[in-house]
Amino acid sequence: MSIEGDGYICPSRDPPGQQCVYIIPGDPRREVYRLYTFLKYPITAKVYPWELANAGFYYTGYKDRVKCSRCARQIVDWQAGEDPKNAKWHEVWCQFDRNNREHNIPVNDVRQMRQRDMDVARELRAVEDTIPNPVELPVPAITQTETNNTNLGQAITFRSGAAVASVAASNYEPQEQPQEQSLRDLFPCENPANPHMASRERRLSTFNDHVTSWERNNIRATMYDMAEAGLYYLGVRDKVKCWYCNGGLQNWALNDNPWFEHAKWFPTCEFLLRNKGPEYVSEVT
Repeated sequence: MSIEGDGYICPSRDPPGQQCVYIIPGDPRREVYRLYTFLKYPITAKVYPWELANAGFYYTGYKDRVKCSRCARQIVDWQAGEDPKNAKWHEVWCQFDRNNREHNIPVNDVRQMRQRDMDVARELRAVEDTIPNPVELPVPAITQTETNNTNLGQAITFRSGAAVASVAASNYEPQEQPQEQSLRDLFPCENPANPHMASRERRLSTFNDHVTSWERNNIRATMYDMAEAGLYYLGVRDKVKCWYCNGGLQNWALNDNPWFEHAKWFPTCEFLLRNKGPEYVSEVT
């Protein structure tokens, strides 16, 4: 394990497939193919695709995780300035050699790789230009009605283009706690993957629509617990997804906690951070 802040070698366990982008199959020995796998590589990543492909790595489709085409070691969370050719990123016996045509078919001109890298960047920018602006979830309009002189009702309306989803809530506190307001400012949740599931009641309805299928699963967490944690039901076995980060979870154990599992697998989810706070997520991870 390298020092804190460096990229690090991953365990062999793969992340949930629903968080991975699809990578077209090919021959990982070919440097050209390895570079091609980086088509959907995060544009914010700290190490260039051509450097990684040249060092024997191809993209796995998850975050900035790459895999050696020879020894299959996986690396994630690369930091600026790290050298993919450093021997520490490979197994001792790997000895990846770009001139060994048995295990590697290199690109003869590195300039071709750099040009391909720029071409990929242009393609990514072109795709980004076709994506609509992020869905905005402005500060909701709040209507209060007094009930029994003790509780206040709340109607929250999220507006997204022509779509309007209403969320019913109860026991509204007119003045938010400072910490809650701070979390809302830090994590505004302005770019959800599934905005039509922003309402807790809408997420809960996905469980009610398949209540028989859901109740076959031996899980102590209720449907309300799942919806409260930002999860909605896919209607198949025990598969659920987060409305905001699109993270998928399945194979629930009897005593699994929805918030805990959400934090364990998808710690960067803004909806999770907004509701539970960075301290909780840090403790889980």
